[in-house]
Amino acid sequence: MGNKTIHFVFLPSWWNKNYGIKFGKSYTFDFEYRSNIHRKMQKYLYQRFGDIGLGDDNPEPGPLDDPEGLFFPPFANALIPALFGAQVKLPEDNFPWEVPMRLGDEDIRNLKVPDIYNSYPIAPLIRQWDEIRKRYGRETSSIWNLGVQNIAFKLRGEQLFIDYYENPELAHRLFEIIRETIAQLALLLMERHGETPLRLVIANCTVDFISPEIYSRFLYKHDHRLSEEFPSFGIHHCGVVDRMIDQYALHDNVSYIQVGWQSNLRKVCDTFPKASISYIFSAKRLMSASREDLVEDVRRIMDSIHQDTEFELSVPDIDYRTPDDNIRAVYEAFCDYSNSKCM
Repeated sequence: MGNKTIHFVFLPSWWNKNYGIKFGKSYTFDFEYRSNIHRKMQKYLYQRFGDIGLGDDNPEPGPLDDPEGLFFPPFANALIPALFGAQVKLPEDNFPWEVPMRLGDEDIRNLKVPDIYNSYPIAPLIRQWDEIRKRYGRETSSIWNLGVQNIAFKLRGEQLFIDYYENPELAHRLFEIIRETIAQLALLLMERHGETPLRLVIANCTVDFISPEIYSRFLYKHDHRLSEEFPSFGIHHCGVVDRMIDQYALHDNVSYIQVGWQSNLRKVCDTFPKASISYIFSAKRLMSASREDLVEDVRRIMDSIHQDTEFELSVPDIDYRTPDDNIRAVYEAFCDYSNSKCM
């Protein structure tokens, strides 16, 4: 029987509204501040949800391992745009975000793969990681990698989708540069950790905006190149994945796939029988549905997977207006229907 797990991830606004935790510039650039924040987060979670296995009453000092993705790394999804020169905002109650660049045609023709070791913001992050390793003998360096089109959309804006029809060569050039940048960042982490990472996961959030035909013509070869360069390859598709399943199945070594709410989960399991499957529970649904409806949602989800499927029910982006009882309802239903050993 495949392992079944459930993960809850709370938005920065949840922490800020409930506990006054501030992220912003200090969280990004001051490791000691960030480490203290992480310990507080663990303790607060334990006090509030320790009965369902969340948090830690006595977290250790120094860099904390984060297997469940509770913390977001410095710059979060804005890191790669920042490498290309985007201005990044660092709010105290939200994830970092980049000011849209809307690069012009000539900007893209002149664009080059950044010298990541000597470029902002990777260079100061490397200094942070070096100091953490020196002080504690270990590090938990982490980068949120994005997919090729996700980053291209952040750099080019909506003009990207017009380029597919009117300026395809420019789109291909942009994708080549982004793909190589993603690969270099993954190799940097491999070098830091001294081993091959478990998997390279690319985020294809914006693939929802295009057709399977456009994916095949423009994006497939870049995703496939990355899948060939790294022995374990994963795909995050937070929208409804159904239209893209056949395209994703063309990648030979998909070891992980995360799909969005209302995706055809049974088809995903049938198409990727050897992959670890993650299904995203709707944050809006979690916030507003009744306990009875949430329990039925979980039953339907768990009935859609195979017994031997390695499966994660991902519950991200939890808003501060979400009732605690709804979180417990989803957890308890998951334990009941998954036959998992829960607290």
